[in-house]
Amino acid sequence: MSVISGSWLRARTIAVILGAALAATGVPADAQAQTATTTYQLEIPSQSLHDALQALALASRHRMFYQADIVNGKVNAAISGKYTTEEAVRAMLAGTNLEYEISADGVVIVRARGSASSKTSWTGGTGSLHLAQAATSSESDKTYLDEVVVKGTTIDDPILSSRTGDTVRDRPRAVTIVTRERLDEQNINTVNSVLDQSTGVTVARVNFANQRYYARGFQIGSLQVDGAAPIPTDGSGSGFLNIADLSMYEQVEVMRGPDALFSGNGASGGSLQLVRKRPTKNTQMSLALLAGSWSQYRAEIDASGPLGWDGRLRGRVVYAKEDSDSYLSNGE
Repeated sequence: MSVISGSWLRARTIAVILGAALAATGVPADAQAQTATTTYQLEIPSQSLHDALQALALASRHRMFYQADIVNGKVNAAISGKYTTEEAVRAMLAGTNLEYEISADGVVIVRARGSASSKTSWTGGTGSLHLAQAATSSESDKTYLDEVVVKGTTIDDPILSSRTGDTVRDRPRAVTIVTRERLDEQNINTVNSVLDQSTGVTVARVNFANQRYYARGFQIGSLQVDGAAPIPTDGSGSGFLNIADLSMYEQVEVMRGPDALFSGNGASGGSLQLVRKRPTKNTQMSLALLAGSWSQYRAEIDASGPLGWDGRLRGRVVYAKEDSDSYLSNGE
């Protein structure tokens, strides 16, 4: 009486499960029962035995079982020409300590040479059982994408308009921070452009020169400068339009939801916080020029530095001038 070891039963169970999975995914039935007389034109160079078995499975549409640790570090013999699946496996395993078996349902099992009969046991190591089949591509068929680096603000970013030094983590409301770096990189020069690109804010254009801003279903009705008392605006949002240019501001913060706890503003929609640029310790100057469609021209100068010998008194001057035509002859 033959004794069937537990490891062989596990291997056969996995084979049955994977075979059913292949059938469910649309692998043709003839791929699971190829005859020993079918030949294939094969060109498999000498390479990692694992990759070679994958390539053979792809070309012959045969399933192959093997354990990872018995093929690691092994190289197959190169084959070129017409081979049956059995001839190809035999040729590739030449010179190794491995042998193979082809089951009745066409599954190729690779194991260590000298183990007990493959019909009664499964040996060859303790590594994981691998399945090579037609749906698996070789290493050369893989496509590697370029690295993508995503940068964003963190929850520890400071809220510059806060008088208590809290960060985004400390606020119980959602805050979108638009830094000077982003304003410069995207040429954002108006409050309308900031709110138009802020998460969770809807811009409703009433007419050419008038917009309304909504967050969480309510209108954003006030703005602050450097954390001072909220400046109320009328229902048309014209108060925002009075902030003609953002060149003099270091950061824009959009608060969604009531901010009464930190600023005394209890509006349900939210508020807009503007943080002005501060004088710098060292003398610096920058010049920016912009030209665009519809005869748009813009010039911006930013100069800052100490005004006294000891550096205690400092100043900063920002000047911006912009002019452009429009695709509309007149707007109201």
